[in-house]
Formats: sequence, C-alpha cells, structure tokens
Amino acid sequence: MDFRIIVLCLTVWITPAFASTLEKLDQLNSLVFQHPSKALSEINALETHFISVARSDTLLMRLNALKCESYIQLGENAAAINLARLSDAKAKQLDLEVARPYFLNCMAQAYASFDDYQQALPLLYSSIALSRQLKQPQALISGLWLRSQLNADVKHHNAAIEDVRLALDIYSEIGQQQQSWTWPPKGY
Repeated sequence: MDFRIIVLCLTVWITPAFASTLEKLDQLNSLVFQHPSKALSEINALETHFISVARSDTLLMRLNALKCESYIQLGENAAAINLARLSDAKAKQLDLEVARPYFLNCMAQAYASFDDYQQALPLLYSSIALSRQLKQPQALISGLWLRSQLNADVKHHNAAIEDVRLALDIYSEIGQQQQSWTWPPKGY
C-alpha cells in the first residue's frame, strides 16, 4: 500500500514538472526566431539542468533541434552542421526517426548559407520526403520554406510561390502533431 502511495505522489509531482518543461520548450521555439542569442543562453542553461536530472531522449533531441535552429539564426553555420550531424546520428542510434527531418533541415539550411547547394539540396529533399512519410508537419513546413527560398534565389518564382502556399496550407496542422519539435513562425 505504501508503495502505491509513493508512486501516486511521484506521478502527481512529476507530471506538472514535465508539462512545464514542454511549455518552456514551446516558448523557446518562438524565442529562437526573435532573439536567438537569448534563446541559446536559455538552451544551454536547460542542457546543464537536464544533465543533472534524468530526462527522456526525445526531450534532449528536441533541445538539440532548438539549439541547431539557434545556431542557424545566429549565422553559426559550421556549429549547426556539426550539431545536426551528431544529433542525426544519435537519432538513428536511438531509433528516433521522427527527429531526423529537423536535423536534415538544419544541415541543409547551413549548407545553403555557405552556398553549397550540392550538399544542401539532397538533405532538403530527404527531409521533405521523410517529413511526409513520418507525418511531421513542423519539419515539412521548415523544409518547404527553405526550398521556397532556394527556388526564389535561382529565379524559380512559381516553384517558390507553390512551396510557400503549401507550407501555409499545412501550417494549421502544427498543433495536431503528437510531439512538438521546432517550426518557423507563420510571419517568418
């Protein structure tokens, strides 16, 4: 009987803490695009905290996805590539396929910033295909947004407009996604 009471008390105590953590990560997602340096500081503080407290692999991978996006926003493209490669490998190792499109998007965006389209485009197309396959609208929107930017850069305006329209059409599905990761704001 005592054991069941302890488990119940721990569940009641841990559940709000976990919900608070998820809420904090959702707030960080917005902060990444508005104030990336502040977001990166908060991400680093959370990482330090998570090391001392047992957290799920999914939560740590989401934190890495947010960190990667922060690096992109700050123009730290080499750091973003390194983090995305390591995180993609870790996602494969953990059999956490749903995380992979976010890291592929991050790598593609970093390579595109270096004008290395031979590296960026295959990663981007892999990300878009994997996002569709795994039903990850957050990653799909980021991939479509990046592809529209690249199409606009090479004067393929019709393709760019179509990608933006498709991204806007599926933007409402972000809230329906089971596990949140990272996504650009609608007005980005």
